[in-house]
Amino acid sequence: MTVDKDEPLYSISAATKLIGIRPESIRAYEEQDLIKPARTKETKGGKRLYSQNDIDWIKFLRRLMQDENLSMSGVKKLMSIYKIYEVNDNPSEKDKWSVFGITSKEEWALMKKYCE
Repeated sequence: MTVDKDEPLYSISAATKLIGIRPESIRAYEEQDLIKPARTKETKGGKRLYSQNDIDWIKFLRRLMQDENLSMSGVKKLMSIYKIYEVNDNPSEKDKWSVFGITSKEEWALMKKYCE
């Protein structure tokens, strides 16, 4: 059985437990347009739901902020630069980006998905 990593399954409370952060942090990322959770239509505004890719992206953001000392605005700038240069699968460009701590295939896939 294949798991769809884009399927929104996790509530904000489940997501925070999986990531190990407070709900306010996820909401701050959303306010800064770093993450856009799916919304249910049950209530006004909808309940936030996060996919496994969303969870992985938030973990990656946390790593950039903690290990690479980037602020939220620094991450946003990095995302906008990524969009401009469309690094995607060019190995010589990827080497230049390792200075930001983006080195694994999984992290590149997340950058591509969430920076579009």
